[in-house]
Amino acid sequence: MPEKPKEERKAKIVRILQKVEENAPILETMGQGIIRTARFSRDVASCFCDAVNALPNDSYLTPESWDRLEAQWEAWHGSANRLATHLPTEVNSFGAIAGTAAVSGAGELFHATLAFGLPDEARAAIERADSGFDQVVNRIALIPEVKAAMIRLGLDGRRGFSRTPVELLDEAASSLACPSAEDSGPVAVLVAVRECVESTLSRLLASRPTQEPARKANEKVLSIERQCGCGTLPPDHFSHLGTEATRLLEALSNAKQGELSRPQVMERYNQTLLLLQAFLNSLDETRLRQ
Repeated sequence: MPEKPKEERKAKIVRILQKVEENAPILETMGQGIIRTARFSRDVASCFCDAVNALPNDSYLTPESWDRLEAQWEAWHGSANRLATHLPTEVNSFGAIAGTAAVSGAGELFHATLAFGLPDEARAAIERADSGFDQVVNRIALIPEVKAAMIRLGLDGRRGFSRTPVELLDEAASSLACPSAEDSGPVAVLVAVRECVESTLSRLLASRPTQEPARKANEKVLSIERQCGCGTLPPDHFSHLGTEATRLLEALSNAKQGELSRPQVMERYNQTLLLLQAFLNSLDETRLRQ
């Protein structure tokens, strides 16, 4: 029997990406189900609480009724507590993996391929996909999510006179929203967001339980992962993040040397926020030395 030919890489990746279309709605439905049930339970409990408070005393219900009410709603708390205990780890890991796939894929598919001499039709299609990706990212409230992750990891507290990663994140967002000619406009945005990444890495390096040499960006990411990473992530997860951190920090540095349009600034800014979100969601705050 002849050996089955290997699947072409292009066809294989297309098949994998198309399966996201099938699986993502299942997760959306599960998440919406949790939200609906939580809201329903909250509203029902509020009505029941009003009714119970209105009873003059315990004698208006039989002991068996009180027992059933107590057992049913204690069971609700037990189920909610189990969900709240196990869900955050999986949700953070899922968000970290999704963010890493997004920022890494953008680097591979848009920046790398557009640097080659593509046929006009292929280049136009990839540029449309790149523009669509930017629109998707622009719809996400990245700043609040990154800030929440920073606070969870203790990156909002001052150490000495240095600005915190949270303060640098706010500065970058402010420079983008209200550009100033005195601050060189686009350059100020990208300088601030680069400083935010470097400050984040520096603070996390200092919070490792054991200090070890790490000079380059990818070495810092891998060192932090070894000591503080979540244990539920794929083995090569942080190596992908390290590669993207190196690429984006270089792109942010090179921005000082050329004139960038606002869409180009937004692209680098948003991809850096995506990187921060994916990286921070990949870390376990209980393993950091405070």
